[in-house]
Amino acid sequence: MDLEFCVQCVLVSTGKIFGVAEDVSDMDVANLLRTTFPEGSRVNLNQVLTWAARSEEVSNYFKRKT
Repeated sequence: MDLEFCVQCVLVSTGKIFGVAEDVSDMDVANLLRTTFPEGSRVNLNQVLTWAARSEEVSNYFKRKT
């Protein structure tokens, strides 16, 4: 749940920085994270950054913003 909140904050901030008013649903974020990280496990910042750097979904999202 904390990770979902963190990702939503990043998405909102990114939208404001690039001036894009595209909302991403909470359910989309939750589903992406739940399929990526095992439920109930602790996820550290290094794991999140590694995932974000390698994730096609994340890459495509930011490509649409630039």
